[in-house]
Amino acid sequence: MSTSDPKDFLINALFYSNVGFLDTGLGNGAQYYAYFLSVLYDYSFFTSNILLLAQLSSVLFWLISAFLLIKIAEKLGFTAGDEFYLKLALLLFSLTPHLLVISTGVFREGIQLMFTMLAAFSLLTWNENKNFFYFILAVLLFVLAGVWHVGVLIAAVLLFILLFALVIPGFFSGSGRTPFGKQIFILLCLLVFSYFAFYCFLALKQGFVTMALDYSSKVSLANTAYPPFASQGTYFSVLLGWLYYLFYPFLWKIDDGLSLYFSLFGVLTLVLLIFSLASYFFEKNETIRDAVLILLLLFVLISLVYSIGTSNYGTAMRHGFLSFWILLLLGARGFLVLRARFLGESP
Repeated sequence: MSTSDPKDFLINALFYSNVGFLDTGLGNGAQYYAYFLSVLYDYSFFTSNILLLAQLSSVLFWLISAFLLIKIAEKLGFTAGDEFYLKLALLLFSLTPHLLVISTGVFREGIQLMFTMLAAFSLLTWNENKNFFYFILAVLLFVLAGVWHVGVLIAAVLLFILLFALVIPGFFSGSGRTPFGKQIFILLCLLVFSYFAFYCFLALKQGFVTMALDYSSKVSLANTAYPPFASQGTYFSVLLGWLYYLFYPFLWKIDDGLSLYFSLFGVLTLVLLIFSLASYFFEKNETIRDAVLILLLLFVLISLVYSIGTSNYGTAMRHGFLSFWILLLLGARGFLVLRARFLGESP
């Protein structure tokens, strides 16, 4: 469906914003469900097992919703390229865990994600109809997301560049198979690297490298690395911190320019993985079952990587789920555009 009609844009925008607000339910639920269980049962008995129960319950609920989605979609005869299927998938994946898992902390991250996805959707709409209003709207929405949490702004713009430019075959060859032109790519690059330069300037001004080595300040690389290593405050801990950020799945709670720099590698790794899988689905015409299961696997992997850095699977699921949905929803409509471009159709 084209979004050239303002009415269509509004309907889609409302859908995306609602998904953005609700989809953090499961991620937060892993944490708050533990507290819920501790109220129902003797907390002392569950001290060591409460988080395990919470994460298992959350994953179980997510699995249930995933398999329900597969069955419903297959019965209705949808394919992975159908826009309606994508909306159905996003809605079910968002609502089912949110209703099943007790969650009280979704407001802040839900608002951030809502602004991020609305901004991405606005940019995609602008690409379709060339109405400059949607470009201005996207910029304002990105700013709103960044005011709420600057890391989300940086991550959203960066992901936008990577998802729709860097890893798309044919971008540099000029074959026209990408949803955005080189001018937009350059503009977004300038935006991202201006933020990157700003953060590096602040970090260097505070002397974060020296502080990281002697562990004399909260603004340090060691303080943002894996906690057991950070407590050592040695050169070795800095090396481990670098390795950790090499696979860091998302830009979150940026404390200094160096942590931002290391985070970029992790984001690029995940984006390349996701787009490789997406390209495989397009070329091989894989079934809905395969697509949903691989997305489920990606979510679990993102959460596991996060748990390495946080020593808390509840927090890992919360941030991992946020990362997962930003990646998926920024790519959802982009996947449709890309699929049409690959097939030589008009998006």
